[in-house]
Amino acid sequence: MKNLLIAALLAFCQAVSAQSIDQIIDGKIKASETRQKAYSDSLFKAKADGGGTQNPPNDLKPCDRGPVPSSIIDVTTTSGVVVWDGENVFGWDYSIYKGTDRVAFNSVKPVSNREPITYAGLSPGEYTFTMQANTCKSEAKSIKFTVPKPTSDNGGNPGQPNGPPSDKGAKFELILGTTGGGFRPDEPTGIDRDWVERIEAFKYSWGYGITGISLWVEWTHYEPTPGQYRTDGLQKVIKFCDDRGLKLAITFKGVRSRGDNFIRENEIVKGSAGTLYAEGPGANAHVYAGYGNDRVNALSYKAIQSIAKELKTYDKALYIAISGGGSGEVVNHTFEKNGLWEVADVSQ
Repeated sequence: MKNLLIAALLAFCQAVSAQSIDQIIDGKIKASETRQKAYSDSLFKAKADGGGTQNPPNDLKPCDRGPVPSSIIDVTTTSGVVVWDGENVFGWDYSIYKGTDRVAFNSVKPVSNREPITYAGLSPGEYTFTMQANTCKSEAKSIKFTVPKPTSDNGGNPGQPNGPPSDKGAKFELILGTTGGGFRPDEPTGIDRDWVERIEAFKYSWGYGITGISLWVEWTHYEPTPGQYRTDGLQKVIKFCDDRGLKLAITFKGVRSRGDNFIRENEIVKGSAGTLYAEGPGANAHVYAGYGNDRVNALSYKAIQSIAKELKTYDKALYIAISGGGSGEVVNHTFEKNGLWEVADVSQ
């Protein structure tokens, strides 16, 4: 055994003598520099031969999640917004194909899950968007999208003066708020029928005169009992909006029934006269806790987090807002009844 070890050491020494230590170190340094350059190029949107985006080096660690495109929205002939999902992805390359021909490419350093992209003028039609991480290792993921035909000044309805006006490149939203409430999870649409009627009143021959709705979601309707979230109702709302091409925002209204024990008696906000602020009489009265109440905030946080999770599944989702009370479009007045101060709107 000793003789075998000596023979092996002699063979190793002969191999090293054929290539000096300096040459070995120099080779390792060059290999390291090559890998580092490839990584840096991917970060700084370097272009490979032929102008394509730089492929990421092979020795990158796998991405934690994604990137995966879910949709391309706000599409014009020269731009769009990529809605995507990923975790610890700090850069990605993308290409746009018309059939098998690549017609656009670039790289993005994302700052949100909605990233604008621009490209040279594309003719109307169907395209394929492909993305792949360049700061971690991922598979290429693709999604199809359509570049629409540009509309004329009257919204593509020649001779129809009631067509939608052209925005001429302007960016705006016209949101209908279902003030005071509107979320009814047991309804077919998840929305109060009166509000559905008002939303549908904005439907014209050329489409909807609003770009979306802000649905006021009362906490007591979304979480009727602790931990029971009416996600089924919210998905009905999402389908309602998706079928009509409407965007969706949520206004969360932190109101509870007085007798459901979510908000304790000593946590109910008080009016200017120092009496408890209640909408309606008795145990079914609607009450609020101040937003300075950490205990109640922790409870409502879980409900809002659940709403956010559902809203994330909709590619035309907008935002979640927090409402402070019941009056979205009217002024409340107070009156005393049976020893309780109550509030009601004056819409009548």
